[in-house]
Amino acid sequence: MADWLQVPVCLGFVAVVLFTHSYLGTGRVWLLWTIIFMRSAIFVVNLFSYLSFNFSSIDSVRRITVLGEEVTIIGTAVLRGYWQLFALASLFLVMAYLIDAAVRRWRKGGPDSRRKALAVNLGISLPLLTTIIYANLVVYGVVRAPLSNLIWFLGALLVMAYELGRDVIAKRRAQLELIELREQLAQAERVSVLGQLASALAHELIQPLTATKANVDAGRMELEKEEPDLAAIWKPPAARFCL
Repeated sequence: MADWLQVPVCLGFVAVVLFTHSYLGTGRVWLLWTIIFMRSAIFVVNLFSYLSFNFSSIDSVRRITVLGEEVTIIGTAVLRGYWQLFALASLFLVMAYLIDAAVRRWRKGGPDSRRKALAVNLGISLPLLTTIIYANLVVYGVVRAPLSNLIWFLGALLVMAYELGRDVIAKRRAQLELIELREQLAQAERVSVLGQLASALAHELIQPLTATKANVDAGRMELEKEEPDLAAIWKPPAARFCL
């Protein structure tokens, strides 16, 4: 019988290591692919065969009440020795990958690097370590309780949702700032064009006004003479009073 619980578990592990690799950018690639290979092998065996990496047989089950609901838990079971150790090794490799990536990111320095390293350690590594310890206590029969990945899933989902949402908000803010800068640049270009137009108009107006002022000054000087030449004032030679 297929164990469909392995689907979200496998996808969860793969998603966490890929998210950490993309988010921190400091994970060891060889370790990443080793984890994906090991968890994929566990997934295939648990889902598509009657074998299990945890138990060779489950002899009895029990019913207990959790939060007002009855759930089935393992009563007595026989562990599958080295296979269980293989699954446990894959979990510790995930922990090693997360911690190593976070430490290497922390060493880069800067508030952003340290914030991301803390987010992975507190939001993913710590809940995952808690879940690993709890699950193995259940598997080895130390604790009689249902198997659950709730703590790990919630921690990882909250961190990924928060950080991805933060990135979306930051990108949106950057887009708005870019739009504002483009508007300011367009306004500056319009002001520059108006300044060039005003300069051209001033140049075109100054030339005839300067010539007119020169003619007026010359006429005034002629009128101030004792015997002004009125004909010269009203009909100046083209070479002398040209506009």
